[in-house]
Amino acid sequence: MSRSDSRATLLELAAALACVAVLGWSPHPLVDLAAAAPLVVYLPGRAVLRALDADPEGRLERASVTVALSLALVIVSGLLLNLADSITRQGFLLLLGAIACAASIVALARAPRAAAPAAPEAPRAQRATAWAANLTMATLAVALAGAAVALAVVLNLDRRDFVTTQLWVVPKQGDAEAVVIGLRNAEAGAERYAIEVLVDHSLVQSWSDVPLKPGETWTTTFRWAGLGKYPRPVQPLKEGARGQGAPLATVSERVGLGAAPRVEALVYRSEDRSSVYRRAWTAPQCALGDDTHGRPPCVF
Repeated sequence: MSRSDSRATLLELAAALACVAVLGWSPHPLVDLAAAAPLVVYLPGRAVLRALDADPEGRLERASVTVALSLALVIVSGLLLNLADSITRQGFLLLLGAIACAASIVALARAPRAAAPAAPEAPRAQRATAWAANLTMATLAVALAGAAVALAVVLNLDRRDFVTTQLWVVPKQGDAEAVVIGLRNAEAGAERYAIEVLVDHSLVQSWSDVPLKPGETWTTTFRWAGLGKYPRPVQPLKEGARGQGAPLATVSERVGLGAAPRVEALVYRSEDRSSVYRRAWTAPQCALGDDTHGRPPCVF
């Protein structure tokens, strides 16, 4: 490595450290982009080429190989980070920065042994040197591609599909006194569920065994009229009736006032009836306590 190459390697090492520092503490997305671009498309590949002493002949070839090698290193880094469950901004930042810095240090460590001026090479020797460099780069590219494919296969074999159980409680259209309770098995295998229905926090109905295969759905219509703490006294709608005491509202009137009861569904899995697996409920349109969430208070 010549003295000019050593200076260039030092500059690239400093640039890699600067990019890592900027990306670690940058307050603006445009600054992030400016610092990330060289760390992704140039610096890692350039540092590895210098460390291997495998620079291709010609500026165009050198630039093309540098960019291709940098992108290959980014892909392999992503696979490694995903395998380690650390595929985050900080993970990419640290790994790419470490590759660029470590390769630059290796290139600088090789410099003293290559500092002595060499005699001009014969054309055949030059061709042999270029062929060796190209062979090294081709071998490295194949190795990186093979590593990426192997990691992708391993990750695909170890991939776990997202599984869940969906539960919903929604008002029934056209019937203000009923709700629809639904359960869908999106797990990997068949499941058996137990379901409990509460009205105003009181248990009113239950199903002890609901078997569902993957993709199957269970629904039922539940009428809450007459259950729970209803009817309740509400303030009269007319001003003249205040002195006569608060009348009882019918179910339909109560729904119109936004004071429908809280209907809650609890789901348990067959292998563990001691803990609630899924929970869903209807929220009244008015607030029954201090937890208003922007809703008007219920007036009873």
